[in-house]
Amino acid sequence: MGIYWWLIAYTVIVYVVTYVNRKKSDKNKKIFLVLVGIPLILVMGLRKASVGVDTTAYVRNFSIICNLKWSDFGVKDYSHGNAGHYEAGYYYLNKIVSILTNNPQIFVFIVAIIIVTCTLYAIYLISDNVFLSVMMYQTFGFYCYSIALMRQFLAVPILLISFYYFINENYKKTIMYILIASLFHSTAFIFLGVYVFLFISGRWKRFRFIYTGLLCASIPAVYKFIITIVPRYQFYLTYKAKDVISSGLFAFFIIGMMFIPSFFKRNNKFIYSDPTNSYFIQILIIGVISNLLTSRIPMLGRIVYMFTIFLIFYIPKMLKIFRSMTNKNTVEGLIIIAQLIYYYNFLRYATASVRPYLFFWQ
Repeated sequence: MGIYWWLIAYTVIVYVVTYVNRKKSDKNKKIFLVLVGIPLILVMGLRKASVGVDTTAYVRNFSIICNLKWSDFGVKDYSHGNAGHYEAGYYYLNKIVSILTNNPQIFVFIVAIIIVTCTLYAIYLISDNVFLSVMMYQTFGFYCYSIALMRQFLAVPILLISFYYFINENYKKTIMYILIASLFHSTAFIFLGVYVFLFISGRWKRFRFIYTGLLCASIPAVYKFIITIVPRYQFYLTYKAKDVISSGLFAFFIIGMMFIPSFFKRNNKFIYSDPTNSYFIQILIIGVISNLLTSRIPMLGRIVYMFTIFLIFYIPKMLKIFRSMTNKNTVEGLIIIAQLIYYYNFLRYATASVRPYLFFWQ
């Protein structure tokens, strides 16, 4: 547990060094993200295969894929373990790395570089407070899930980058990044529908939350559709979600965060002042409903992070509603305390099998 708290402490120290008593500038933002990113990559990339619920399978299947031909992708030969279940992007990433080395630890390290770099780049592009976003990336468990669920979190930061292009109305790049993300996890295709929905709700603002309700109601049908068109996910029909309690608590925390603007009577101003704010709320509503449904629809437990991770951008945006610095600092302080408590319990129960942490040489 200690190494994860060390990363939190290091993040705070780097923030103090790069920001306190200094002008907020793009240069300082880049320096902060680079300095924070280095240990995040090292801890993720130098871990033992026992750290992370799926790491052992990824390591084993890298060795299997190394011995397959480039043309073997997609063959229905399950004597190769789970390697036949992987999407094209992940399969060929394994093959490309295998040209350089057959050492699975180097593969894990390269994946760590991609995940952390893409995530921090998305934070750089979207976040109004990079320090708070990096803290929440860790304390809300997304960093640990990045360790445990490599394929999903190769797709997640690419989807975040696609959101940046969506809000800037560059729809060609939006689609391009969704397609790239889907090469690592097919469920990323969902965001094509999500963005169409957000585009429509942006044009008919009065009915946006009705549309959100209808979309959430369709989640079970979408789940069955995915299982039908992507047979590799049928094993989720018997998959048991192990962190239902943690998911439920996180869902209620998100709900509480969404009600803060209403509590301070800033709801209308927050929603209508910037369309991005309503996009965040609608995506988080989808995430909350998906989170609460994980006990009945286990597959959602693996893709819900694609939606709930938007919380790391929503909260910095939401804090801008406060005119009084006293109120803003008080609420921000309470949120930081709440997320640290959540993180303590997250690590205490070894969610996603990220604890005990061991380096690969131990």
